[in-house]
Amino acid sequence: EHGLHAVSIDEQRKVFDVTPMDKSHLSPTQIVREVWFPGVHGSVGGGSQEQSGLSDCALQWMMDSIGNIGLGLEFDPSAIPTGINLNYEIDFNNNLGLFKFTGRKLREISDNFDDLHESVIERWMKRQDYRPSNLAQKHGSKLNQLL
Repeated sequence: EHGLHAVSIDEQRKVFDVTPMDKSHLSPTQIVREVWFPGVHGSVGGGSQEQSGLSDCALQWMMDSIGNIGLGLEFDPSAIPTGINLNYEIDFNNNLGLFKFTGRKLREISDNFDDLHESVIERWMKRQDYRPSNLAQKHGSKLNQLL
């Protein structure tokens, strides 16, 4: 009935293209929230210990959002052996590897600035080397006003 979608800004592998979620016109009480995070597919959805600082941002957002929606689910962060360690500035690998043969595609980021997770804003402000072209084109001027 409800949907939460954590989307990576920096993913360029065409086979991992984003499928946007839309609210159903048949369900007026449905909550659908799509939020954009820095990183690639694995650094948003989890995949390696080296990138867990970024994926923990998406995990924390997901847990908070599920609680806010009131689904009745409870999370025990102590069940995660390493804990939840948010790190908006951590490096990630955007190497296409063998996927370069399947094509590259920049993601079309939401027009709504509020769909950017706070980690995007923090990373933009603290890392001069973080200026992905799709983010800069869509929200660069507003992000630069925050500097």
